[in-house]
Amino acid sequence: MGPEVQASYQVSVLDLPQLYTKPSATQLLSTLGQLELRNVSWDGNDDGEGHKINEDGIPKYLTCIIASKLAWIEDEITKEQIWEAASARLSERSGRSAMRSLSRVFVIPAPDHLQSVSIKLHEPSLTADNLGHKTWLSSYLLAKRLPAIIPHLPPLQTVARNPDNRTTRVIELGAGT
Repeated sequence: MGPEVQASYQVSVLDLPQLYTKPSATQLLSTLGQLELRNVSWDGNDDGEGHKINEDGIPKYLTCIIASKLAWIEDEITKEQIWEAASARLSERSGRSAMRSLSRVFVIPAPDHLQSVSIKLHEPSLTADNLGHKTWLSSYLLAKRLPAIIPHLPPLQTVARNPDNRTTRVIELGAGT
């Protein structure tokens, strides 16, 4: 999977370095890096670049790497890095409950005269004790619609004044699970 591959080409598992050919550690780590699933925003804008991956056979490929002793690679630390990267790529394909922690950037559009707001949120792995740290799609959709619905809301409590002496209004929804 080199840069000479056309952007419209969909990479197949057969295009990846096969273990029977004893690929170098560098090749394996590079390939595993390219197999990383990039965060996709809820607006459908991908924050990553790269080739489209045909997912058929990828989980089996990753499992084979994890199960392999990688006997042709002498450095034990490098082997651990390969197994860790392959495990991360497999967990990315196993649903949110299996995924590692991630950070997402959400862009909330603003009315015409204001700039949109970018919010970067860290989401820990989804385990029972971290369930409340999940960013729910409904919160993002509500934030996108707030400029349109604010004029229709009842008066909100004034909580502070900005340095420019404007009133700040706050609405808190879903602050706990």
